[in-house]
Amino acid sequence: MFVDTDGIALKQTLFGDNDIIVKVLTEKMGIVSFMVKGGRKGNKKKYLQPLMLVSISFKNNKKKSLQYLNQIRLNEITSEILNNYDKRIIGLFLCEIISKCLKEGLSDHYIYNFIYSQIIWLNQKSNSAKYFDIWFLANFTKLLGISPNYSDVKPDAIQYFCTSSASFINNNKKGNWDKESSLFLYSILNNPADELKNFSLNNNLSKFVLSELINYYSYHLNDLKLNSCLSVYNSLKL
Repeated sequence: MFVDTDGIALKQTLFGDNDIIVKVLTEKMGIVSFMVKGGRKGNKKKYLQPLMLVSISFKNNKKKSLQYLNQIRLNEITSEILNNYDKRIIGLFLCEIISKCLKEGLSDHYIYNFIYSQIIWLNQKSNSAKYFDIWFLANFTKLLGISPNYSDVKPDAIQYFCTSSASFINNNKKGNWDKESSLFLYSILNNPADELKNFSLNNNLSKFVLSELINYYSYHLNDLKLNSCLSVYNSLKL
């Protein structure tokens, strides 16, 4: 069966001397892995850099884990993300998280549209990358079905956030988030990315929230191992 679909390039892995394996989040079929022959050279590698928005055509062979691209066309050149160092490493980090959280072959239009719209937002030169990693992770939980319970909570009632129960509580047990970080989590869950410019955190607090969100993912997604992704990301930060 031939498939024509839009897609978001997520991850490249070198294979042999000339080839690459590419994971693409497709609109119609979810994540699909492709073997790209001779992909280390020419336009295909450029077109399939992380967060590039493409249209692809391929013959889907259900018996094989790797598919082969027939055609590829760029829909959007994410030049701002590619040329802005902070945005580029955020993109690489989020691509790793997305790749690990989503199963291959399972399509979800809500997830695809959310990721697509956030790439468009991040690719705008006027939009800052500051806190976007935290905002994305927090709001992506809503699409994954592991969102914190926040909709019925009032801001003035925020005390502590508990990872295991995914809720804001009044009990300051060991392991709960402190009040400042809990209030920040609540705020970014209730605000669009456009409001990030109005937030101000010290470096230690932002590191804590990011780290705890990774722990939150691991806890609620069957002990998914994401700490190595965070370690690499932190090492790349300026």
